[in-house]
Amino acid sequence: MVNTIGRQLRIGKTDNTSDQRTPRKRLRLIPRSVRESFVPVVPARAIQRQNEWDLTRIAPNRPRGEGSSIEVKGTLRNENGKLLRGALIEIWNANHYGRYRHVEDKSGLRLDENFFGMGRVITDEYGNYC
Repeated sequence: MVNTIGRQLRIGKTDNTSDQRTPRKRLRLIPRSVRESFVPVVPARAIQRQNEWDLTRIAPNRPRGEGSSIEVKGTLRNENGKLLRGALIEIWNANHYGRYRHVEDKSGLRLDENFFGMGRVITDEYGNYC
């Protein structure tokens, strides 16, 4: 039987810790009653800027941050399994040292000046992103 809702991730060649962070079970849907309380508001017609999907650089044509890059891709669906086209997906990732480029990251870990760590992509007509 194939799950059409939720996800299960393949563990690939990484920094040897993804197996500890990757969900093993199907993800659970956030209840509708609380969903809007923490989901950021995005304009109905979000504009994607050039290379905004690239978390590894602070700007196009700049050097990549330290560490190994990975490609994240998939298909976005709603709770009923319907494909979501034209949806804005925002992804955050810590740098090679484990630090986020965020004002609330007070970890003291090293900040990589070439690593932005936040990217956005809009799904295509089939709900795909990469």
